[in-house]
Amino acid sequence: MSIRPYFPSKPIKLDYIYFHVGRVSVLWADAEQALDRIIEIFAQANPQPLYAAPISTKRRIKTFRSQMVRIKLTDDQRARGSDLIDRFENLAWYRHWTTHGSVEEISMRGETWRGQKGLVSFLRQNLSTREFEVHDLHLNDIEAMGDEALDLYVGLVEWKALGIGCSTTKKIEKFCGEGGMRLGRILPLGKARDDAA
Repeated sequence: MSIRPYFPSKPIKLDYIYFHVGRVSVLWADAEQALDRIIEIFAQANPQPLYAAPISTKRRIKTFRSQMVRIKLTDDQRARGSDLIDRFENLAWYRHWTTHGSVEEISMRGETWRGQKGLVSFLRQNLSTREFEVHDLHLNDIEAMGDEALDLYVGLVEWKALGIGCSTTKKIEKFCGEGGMRLGRILPLGKARDDAA
């Protein structure tokens, strides 16, 4: 292991790929953990004797959807939860490619990023058909995936805390303030906050 982290003075395309794919992975883990906390709350509110916490992404999504039907929620709460899980499911498909696909050699050609096309080819074997599949993503799309994962994390935490009433605005602001964070989002959901005071 090196003593100093690698910070390239002239980054090559692979450096950008590593940065953005790593960012997606870290922010996705945050969103996944936020979803897990909500599923735990649902399980406590609607106990089932044979319940087992979901491990796979597909089971998490399925569990979230089925629990939203069983839990008493308002139409607005249900609509917001449905929107969040739809976005989560959509991002999961793309994240699967960046996490489980290998970067094709053609994506690494060229000395620097300038002047190159931003396409990154991911290759993975389909375990059902045993055939290899390729999916091209633009580096800007991978960056947007990281932004979406962060937005999902914030949205899920907000929905859990305020949307379904697991916390209060004051508690969230106090927690964030103690951690040195400043909230730039509107709290509570849909209502303007007076920052001038």
